[in-house]
Amino acid sequence: MRAWIVAILALAVAVWFVATSQPFQNCTHQTDWRAVQSIDDLATLIGSGRECLGLFLHDSAEEIIAIFTIILAISTSLLWCFTRAAAYAAKAAADHIPRVERAYVFGGGPIQRCDADGKPLDPPELGWVSVGNYGKTPAILKKVEWGFCDEDVFPTDRPVSEILNRRLLPKEMREAIKTQPREDVLRAGDGPKPVPESAFSFLEHSGRIFFGRFTYSVLFDDQEHFSTFKLKLGSPAGSVGLPGSYTDWN
Repeated sequence: MRAWIVAILALAVAVWFVATSQPFQNCTHQTDWRAVQSIDDLATLIGSGRECLGLFLHDSAEEIIAIFTIILAISTSLLWCFTRAAAYAAKAAADHIPRVERAYVFGGGPIQRCDADGKPLDPPELGWVSVGNYGKTPAILKKVEWGFCDEDVFPTDRPVSEILNRRLLPKEMREAIKTQPREDVLRAGDGPKPVPESAFSFLEHSGRIFFGRFTYSVLFDDQEHFSTFKLKLGSPAGSVGLPGSYTDWN
């Protein structure tokens, strides 16, 4: 719609420029517009107008070329601006889609296994690391790491990824961290569910910090994604989130 408005305005300016120019007015003043009495007279008058327009174009060639050069430069600049805006909008949409549609894996728990009727399959003191995909597309779970640490030596103000990468825990607690390579497909909305072979005793670790990291891949890129958790285990079951329990992820 705006393109039509610009075109009409440009045409109006062009007509005004021609009609008010001195060569065109000098030429048209020699024509008696009131003498039109027939179709032939009208054709003659139109021919005179065309000749006046030709005279104007001939006498004003340099000015017309300069004007159209300016118009071309302005049009090119506007086209560049609109094209850039469209490119930015397309990039924003392309960046937005993966963020909305990708997989998001989180977990920790702990949880207890139950049968189809909801009855526990394990003794109440047994817990499992839980994991789930809360995104809109599948994820491939690549690795699960988890461990336990005494509360008085656990750096609660540090992200779990930093604790693991920089080996910030005491040696005996670092050595007790379990690392489990996996190749599990987590469907969208799948979970929370127990990680196989991740059972542990609540009674043995009651009051300690339960922490871990999930490494996974998504459909939209080749990057390695992760999420972490840090929780304080209760007795005989359950856990309480520490500050920033689930904020360390990418």
